[in-house]
Amino acid sequence: MRYLSLLKNQIKLDKEVEIQKEMLFSHSAFNTIEAFKFLDKEEKGYITADDISNAFDGNIINSVEKLLIRYDKDRDGVLNFSEFLKAVTPKNTHYHNDAYARHFLNPELKDALNKEWQEDLREVLMTATRAEEILQEIRDSLELNGEEVFNLIDKIGLGYITSRTLANWLREEVGFNVNQLENDLIIARYDKDQDYKIKKEEFIEEVNAINNEEEENLEN
Repeated sequence: MRYLSLLKNQIKLDKEVEIQKEMLFSHSAFNTIEAFKFLDKEEKGYITADDISNAFDGNIINSVEKLLIRYDKDRDGVLNFSEFLKAVTPKNTHYHNDAYARHFLNPELKDALNKEWQEDLREVLMTATRAEEILQEIRDSLELNGEEVFNLIDKIGLGYITSRTLANWLREEVGFNVNQLENDLIIARYDKDQDYKIKKEEFIEEVNAINNEEEENLEN
């Protein structure tokens, strides 16, 4: 089934991003507030694609806009702090508390370690951006009809599916089992408004190819 090919690639690439996120959050000098300030140098309260590129002297994948499209939940073209957290935070909660609370390290030690976590932050953003590029290429090649696939899963016509519904369908209809991490990654990708339901339009957005005009509208 063509959709299974897309889903497997989504899971594989999101796992690669997870590894980078865990490395970032493992740094003793890293904390999420400082990371956001590092990108939002003008203290606007949000991050743009240009902010990300400029923070790394332009040495980051040019199509970073695709990263914003993935995590920009309110579709205002920028990442606020909450959206930034979603973009960089690993699923494994073992890493969360320390990185959220590390605000008062010795200044000399923090300065010495800053370059290390900044490089890992760059790797997170580059890996996530590249993942979106690859997935767009896969969607374009598969030419899936997201609505048709969704209707196969949503057998009773609710207009939404849950992670359990999707997992059961994958197991029963295509013989594919997902573990807890994979399930969490699927929900994080498909559930745009984070209401624990994957609505038809959310599913279609992740499955259908994006034509050039649609992509320009999303980026502008």
